Amino acid sequence: MSASKTTKYSDQLIDWLVDAGYTHCFFVAGGNNMHLLDSVRTRMVCVPFVHEVGAAIAVEYFNASRDEGSGRALALVTAVPNYQRANRNRRRLARKPRTTHHRRTGQEQAI
Repeated sequence: MSASKTTKYSDQLIDWLVDAGYTHCFFVAGGNNMHLLDSVRTRMVCVPFVHEVGAAIAVEYFNASRDEGSGRALALVTAVPNYQRANRNRRRLARKPRTTHHRRTGQEQAI
């Protein structure tokens, strides 16, 4: 009787993502995504984050700054509410232009 190697669902999912061109993973570690992190750590460049919004913003900037076909990034956070918070704040920050108040003239300036 021969023992066959079983494949975890997380390994299969990460293999699909790698085949689709993903090369980097920005993540917030937690109990809900440990199997995914175990699978992704040997197939992609992994960058840890402390907060979900930081990971989401990093993914946006990474993907926007890359040429077509040179790799893509994904965010891996711990649970659905954290993903929703990251996505909502990322959209809010993307809409709001960053400005600063000039002390002497009293006018708003774009950063």
